[in-house]
Amino acid sequence: MGAEYILRQCAQKLGAKLPAQRDWLLEKVNQAAFELWKSDDLTHSVLEQVFEFDTENSQLTLPHYVGEVRGLREYNSGVAITLKDMRPRYNHYAWNSVGQWKYRVRGISPILRDLENSAPLTVTLVKPELIAVNVTITGATEFSARLSETVTIAAGATSGNTVANFFPSSVAPQAISEIKKDIVTKHNVEITDADGELIAVIPSNELSTRYTLVEIGDKFFNWSVNHNCVEVLFKLNYRPFVVDTDEYPVSGYDDTIMWKVLENNATKIEDAIAFRKKASSLKSDLATDTEVSLDQDIKFGNSRYFGDFTVDDQFVSPRRCYGPISSR
Repeated sequence: MGAEYILRQCAQKLGAKLPAQRDWLLEKVNQAAFELWKSDDLTHSVLEQVFEFDTENSQLTLPHYVGEVRGLREYNSGVAITLKDMRPRYNHYAWNSVGQWKYRVRGISPILRDLENSAPLTVTLVKPELIAVNVTITGATEFSARLSETVTIAAGATSGNTVANFFPSSVAPQAISEIKKDIVTKHNVEITDADGELIAVIPSNELSTRYTLVEIGDKFFNWSVNHNCVEVLFKLNYRPFVVDTDEYPVSGYDDTIMWKVLENNATKIEDAIAFRKKASSLKSDLATDTEVSLDQDIKFGNSRYFGDFTVDDQFVSPRRCYGPISSR
């Protein structure tokens, strides 16, 4: 159903007028949708995909649709790769000194790789649009610690160039700090450097670029060509509603979002509590309906208090996985 359904339902419940109050209502809907998204790993919001990473720099660049990383493992061997804190890396011993199967999230970047040259950037629409598109690039230059330049691609045109020469990443860690466009377009926008190398893509249905940078092992570790792929478990990145045809990243939560909007905008505490219960109930019902036939393994771990023992003359080891033992 998507944004149009949610806006119409919320307008009826809140007494808002469409299209006159659409912008105000859309802001409320996006606020509620984002709160719901961050509250839990919603049903079907976690996916897995295989990615190839740069073995020379031990870096994996994840695309715009990847939100929070939930797990990594080496694709060929199936060995789990553990998330580590960044700070121990700067102690006396390298953070991966106990093995290369560790990773750290370096952060979120507007570009998919480091900018190597200080030169104008080229902004290109894959195909021309019927209206003008404004693309704003923010970064550091020789004469400015933070400069924003807007490149306007006229209707029917496909490309434009920046005037500023943005610093390479080796000079400034955030040489490019933001890349965004002013409208949702029908086609992607590509940004390339002076050598024609792609450094970022603004998806057609989004307004800015976003990449997650992950380092696996460290640069001094020699990776084998047989270990250049990792399987990533991740939560989808949240995508706000913009146009009426937009859908929530996962299906089935339209009514939950509506009740969340009513909760956030209730004037009485008792109404807010009732709306919250309704939203939570719908969310729980959807999770239960999806997981009803799911076979889940539970690991109880080792006992801290005793070793092997017997029950009714049968040997029992706490180092195996058992269900709860009922008292007699």
